[in-house]
Amino acid sequence: QKSKIIDSFVANKKYDYIVIRYLYYACECGLLKYADQLILDIDDDPKEVVLMSLDKTKTWRNKQYNRLFANTVNRITRYVLEKVFRGFYSSPNKAYPNAVFLPNVSSFCVSSLDVDLPKNPHKLLVVGKYSYYPNVEGLERFIISVFPMIRKQIQDAELDVVGKMNDGELRSLCESTAGVNLRGFVEDIKNAYAECGCVIVPLYKGTGTSVKLVEALACGKAVIARSEERFSRNAETD
Repeated sequence: QKSKIIDSFVANKKYDYIVIRYLYYACECGLLKYADQLILDIDDDPKEVVLMSLDKTKTWRNKQYNRLFANTVNRITRYVLEKVFRGFYSSPNKAYPNAVFLPNVSSFCVSSLDVDLPKNPHKLLVVGKYSYYPNVEGLERFIISVFPMIRKQIQDAELDVVGKMNDGELRSLCESTAGVNLRGFVEDIKNAYAECGCVIVPLYKGTGTSVKLVEALACGKAVIARSEERFSRNAETD
């Protein structure tokens, strides 16, 4: 049905290019027949997206299947990109044929934000959409394993959690943890940045550029993060 709708558009008007995000949607919508006009946004590396699901896989058989599937996805991605007009991706260490590296950027930048005198220098801020599971798992780990150690050293430390949250377990964790303020969706994010001393980026999954990191730097805020290579699940060694 999707393919027929798109075919009707293409038949009625001559398009020089057709742009779509994600290889999955290009296949689903029957766009590969227009490969010579197709500009495909790979964004997250498809192979890495499959491998991220390994953490949720319990059996050895399923883990092996996911690894095999990830390699198959990688081969299909490379084959398709050889056929399309152009592709682009946001993971700098994953080169693809006939595609260029185009980093994610943040469109949010407020030059009038007062960044020199935060209202609370001991207030941390995290911004995200909590229907995206790397955000959920990263924040959960930070609240359980890292934030208590911060509170031992800085008793008045607070964590403001900004962004829509539909995850019931994470919401309960935020509401039951001392010092964590669940602010949810806010009308003007400038105030959240003005009130904090620094911004945390607790993600350890996903590819591309974290928009929350770029946005914080655009607002002149210090950012606390760590390199993927040095990541350890044991917070005591972080």
